[in-house]
Amino acid sequence: MTVHQLAAYIRKHSFLISNLVGMALDSLVFEGESALLNSGQLTVEQIESYQAQLRELPEPPSAAEVIDVWERIAILDTIIIFSRSVAAGDGVLEEMDQVKVPPLIDINHLLRNANQTCDEIVQALKMVPYTNRVVACEEFEERLIPEFDNPVKMTVFGYFSRDYATEVYGDTLMGLLFPAITQADKAWGRSSSRRQLLLIGLELEKYRLQNGSFPESLNPLKDRLPAETFIDYFTDASLVYRPSATGYMIYSIGDNLRDDDGKSFDNPPDPKDPFNRTDDMVLKVNLNPEPARAERPSDELQE
Repeated sequence: MTVHQLAAYIRKHSFLISNLVGMALDSLVFEGESALLNSGQLTVEQIESYQAQLRELPEPPSAAEVIDVWERIAILDTIIIFSRSVAAGDGVLEEMDQVKVPPLIDINHLLRNANQTCDEIVQALKMVPYTNRVVACEEFEERLIPEFDNPVKMTVFGYFSRDYATEVYGDTLMGLLFPAITQADKAWGRSSSRRQLLLIGLELEKYRLQNGSFPESLNPLKDRLPAETFIDYFTDASLVYRPSATGYMIYSIGDNLRDDDGKSFDNPPDPKDPFNRTDDMVLKVNLNPEPARAERPSDELQE
């Protein structure tokens, strides 16, 4: 729980990179929580205490909220620093110094463009469903890739045409400053999925302790958790739940939007198609695992 609290503190009122660090910390804790659920040693009281502590954690910001405030501030501040650097000839930004940025750039235009770009990103990240959001984010990122002109034209017109210099070099700067929002949204989706799986996993274990077995479906838990807890971030459909004689498997199909039958990215790739990786977000519980080979009876080993 301490690591969850640290992750929440890092993510609160913070930039994109800090949120990614917080998500990584939560991911590490999820592995330990999965092991606890597989141990079968938790009590109802311990589960309810843990649930109460989870509820006290602040709600993490969405990707759109982070871009709208913190990344916007960082980008505008960088542009102002850049403008002072160009005016003074300091070459603070090495990438821009290499292309010999002319002093004619209209910084006010860049600031307005950066604000407009942030607005567009926020709108893209708010789109639903996930498939529409991916398309919007990818199209936006394509537009951010600068189209470099003839080097001679860039040099000559860049130093004599303010509009040209602002457009060409401004596009380059925008491409350098804005984050890869498609990958960021995928990271948010994976983090959200882990949180959902944990909340449901705790309720499933509590149900087992109270009723003697896991439920055949998630319906008995619907009045214990918010409705959105059971919805896959990537498909807006229900999470996949598969009970078994000794446990269950519950998962999100992940950002490849393909049901990989509960196989996560940790599963080895198919040798025939090594680049086609599985990426389901999975919580698997087995309370009666097959004993390790060394633990089996000697007569079984001889067979």
